[in-house]
Amino acid sequence: MFVADVRKADLTPRDRWRANAVRRELNAENMPDAVLGELAPPVVLAKTASRQMLGFMNEVAWFAECAIVYAGGLGRFDIAELNREQRRMLHNRNGCYATPLDLVREHPHLA
Repeated sequence: MFVADVRKADLTPRDRWRANAVRRELNAENMPDAVLGELAPPVVLAKTASRQMLGFMNEVAWFAECAIVYAGGLGRFDIAELNREQRRMLHNRNGCYATPLDLVREHPHLA
């Protein structure tokens, strides 16, 4: 997900901010808050050693950058639409193509 115009004060406490941002995006897709498990702190961000994940992250960042430039800048851009489109992008995951929404729907907490 892409979030713009975040101030340091918004990130305090950081774990709650991240959980709320993820919850907001899940709600935009009419998915229950608990679909990915407990979102309450601590939500952990970590580095990845996976070249596949790094490639995916670079692809998502490039897509966002191009879309923002095409719209004429961040001030004229619809961030909710970007996040919606990114959730529907096909990605190669071990030889199978899936969208992030497909993967969330397969998550064991969805039942």
